[in-house]
Amino acid sequence: MNDGSAGTHRHSAGPDVGRGTLTAVTLAMFGMEVSFLAFMLALPDMARLFGRSPEVVQDALSGYLLSLGAALVVAGRIADVVGRRRVFVLGCLVFAVTSVGAALAPGLAVLVVFRVAQGIGAGLMLPSGIALVTATYPDAPRQARALGLTFSLATTGAIVGPLFGGWAAEGPGWQWIFWLLVPVAALTVVVTMRLVPESRSRMPPQSFDVLGAVMVVLAVAAVGAGIDRADSVGWSGPSIVLLVVGLALIVLFPLRSQRAAHPLVDLSIFRNRRFGLILFLGAAGSACYAATVFVVSVYLQDVRGLTAVRASLVFAVMAALEALAGPAGARFRSPARPVLVLGGAGVLAGGALVVLTVVTSWWAYVPVLALCGFGLGLGSTFASIAGQQAADPERSGEVSGIVLTVRTTIAGISLAAAASLVDTFQHGGRPTEAACDTTLLIVASAFLAASLITTGAGYARGWRRTV
Repeated sequence: MNDGSAGTHRHSAGPDVGRGTLTAVTLAMFGMEVSFLAFMLALPDMARLFGRSPEVVQDALSGYLLSLGAALVVAGRIADVVGRRRVFVLGCLVFAVTSVGAALAPGLAVLVVFRVAQGIGAGLMLPSGIALVTATYPDAPRQARALGLTFSLATTGAIVGPLFGGWAAEGPGWQWIFWLLVPVAALTVVVTMRLVPESRSRMPPQSFDVLGAVMVVLAVAAVGAGIDRADSVGWSGPSIVLLVVGLALIVLFPLRSQRAAHPLVDLSIFRNRRFGLILFLGAAGSACYAATVFVVSVYLQDVRGLTAVRASLVFAVMAALEALAGPAGARFRSPARPVLVLGGAGVLAGGALVVLTVVTSWWAYVPVLALCGFGLGLGSTFASIAGQQAADPERSGEVSGIVLTVRTTIAGISLAAAASLVDTFQHGGRPTEAACDTTLLIVASAFLAASLITTGAGYARGWRRTV
């Protein structure tokens, strides 16, 4: 494990610097949480307003996630080279401008365009922001606590987001979701410029692997667009072509990285088996989270008949447990065995989802959903901290970009797949409740299998030591 003490351009976490960095990064991540979950809760009402099905309107959501995933690795590497604060501020400005564009969008097509652009802004903010926290707190124990606190505070966006999304959908309109994001992004820029010093790698300046960056962006975009298109119009020729092109680029990317003088991604990180474990289970958790939020949102509003505001209260309980999981993940980080913590969190969340498909009374449904949120939050926080501390501090932005790219892209694909499953089951004659329950059961079974098999393989190979 890298203790984070090597010679990247860092700054000691004095009171003002530490508070400023945590505040800026927390605000940015808060805005992204609100953007995702508020939009998710407003989606059924937006579908009725646009005269489309929720599965069609969710293109604006999956497009955001896929563009975010495409930008992350490239943004992380650029941040290491040209400056993490500079890339972070640029991302905030893009996020703010595209929020205005989304709020003013006259129709669904324009909204999707601005959401895709907004995902690029978020992709610039996220890896550079995490790298700023890592640089501010270079020693491992303080770094774990700082990252855990950041993730925990940012998760309050998962509480505010559904509440605000429900209020906006029933009140002044979904556009107010995006109007809220503008002052959040503006305040983030002000705090960053006043209190956060620049941070970058002290490695000698290197040429940027433009071809590698293009390959990553096109690969993520092609795979995501292929699956998303298949969700909307079926597995026709264009969907298959996009998927094949994306997978081919993924296969070719390591070959390009081996030949490049200064590759976009240092492939040696993947020889660390524990890092691979963290990456796989973190991605599985992100896929489970995205699918769960979508399906439960449809279930609460279309089956239970809850208004968007009342449905948001259910999600607020789930989000509160996610927020509590942040400090818990940081506390587990130092002494705990990653296989045990990540596997246990996956089993907890997956098991709760299985129970969720059979309970009907509110006194059981809400606590079980909250328990699922705690498991997902614990696994996500722990995976983020352990993955960041496995990185060479000189390339912390790059490694955070790798982790976040995989997790976000998988989440976007999972969201599209969950929407497709619900729609397929409904068209097959199943009522919406049965379609939602079956989809959740498939998601839970896959997540449980991934957690149990990977945990078992980890123990068999002796990965029980601390990462």
